Amino acid sequence: MLQFWVQCDGYNTDNNGEIRHTLTTRPPKLDVLNASINPFVVNRGILTPLVVESKPARKSATKGVRRPRGRPLAVTRQLRSLAAPPEPLEAGHVAATPLEGRHERVALRSRPPEATARCAAATPASEPETSVLSSASAERAIMSIFAHVSRAAVACSSGSPHLNVGEVLPPGVTTLLRELGGITAHDVFFDFGSGLGNVVVQVALATKVSKAIGIDIRDDVQDLGVDMIARSPYGERLREQTKFMRSDITGLRFSRIDPYAQATIIFWNNILFEAVTVEFVKRELSELAKVRLVVCTAPICPRHREPCFAEFCSSFELFKEADVICSWKFVLHRAYFYRSFQA
Repeated sequence: MLQFWVQCDGYNTDNNGEIRHTLTTRPPKLDVLNASINPFVVNRGILTPLVVESKPARKSATKGVRRPRGRPLAVTRQLRSLAAPPEPLEAGHVAATPLEGRHERVALRSRPPEATARCAAATPASEPETSVLSSASAERAIMSIFAHVSRAAVACSSGSPHLNVGEVLPPGVTTLLRELGGITAHDVFFDFGSGLGNVVVQVALATKVSKAIGIDIRDDVQDLGVDMIARSPYGERLREQTKFMRSDITGLRFSRIDPYAQATIIFWNNILFEAVTVEFVKRELSELAKVRLVVCTAPICPRHREPCFAEFCSSFELFKEADVICSWKFVLHRAYFYRSFQA
């Protein structure tokens, strides 16, 4: 096992073992054969140890090890191939108007007359606005609604990384819906940390879900998403089928408050949540009476062993994992599916 330092051009190595790449060129002064490199994860500006498995090299007592810099060409090609550029959109960027309040429902506004006319021309006459869209159509709809969201609009400049917005991209949401199986008119979908609301909208358009609800702490991001949704061809339909709440979920007993308590399917992009919030949400999830499925982007019980006496593990079991495409790194990210023992 050899270890050396490499500047990863803004990406660090990860030891989750999601993908592996073959190193086709030898680092200078190192006898490396059939070496494999761990996957890269976004974390700019940090020098990270890169671990390479290889046959033992001859040691030299007089000469130091040269430390190569840069990323193998094979890795660069694969990372670039996974990047999906957004589709162009004719509509311009829409500014958001912040609203005040700690726990507040954000209603979708009606479209202005000129937007209604444009939407009528853009919506196919043969497809009713209330019909369930195919996976491909739902992905195109999400791309058209949120195509012009800038990085600055979702990044947090206050030094609080947990307030940054990272999103599962439309093809990734399609994967999640496929792995979840049938979502019926009896289901209520909840997205904890919904950001712009793209996951909420795609679930509402692509399934028969009764209601899709998102909650987020950042009013500026949520207002921007609500404005874009209202101006889209699906604004009127989504106005009835979706709901957006503004609140800090920490300390909110959502297991006892409607509409949270009605949730049957929960999506939680829990990578950047603070530890105190994660523990609070885990306890509340265990007390939800109707929830049957929970999907997360990080393991809820990372040290799980059977038997596990954690409160969450007494109510849910991990039964599936799937890789999804997301906005915060170029490689696929692992999602974890939990089901309730009461389902």
